[in-house]
Amino acid sequence: MGTEQKHWDKEFVQQTKKRDETTNSRFINKKINQSMASIAQASAIISKLQMELNT
Repeated sequence: MGTEQKHWDKEFVQQTKKRDETTNSRFINKKINQSMASIAQASAIISKLQMELNT
């Protein structure tokens, strides 16, 4: 996930440096949701592979 998404910490600092709190909150929530979606997708892939391994 980190190698595919190119870690967003630098982007986070640049985006939130000069913006208001509402805009920052939206940006952070968007990034959290993207991360959660990636984690869920990776988890589904892992589960599928585990099932294939057991058969």
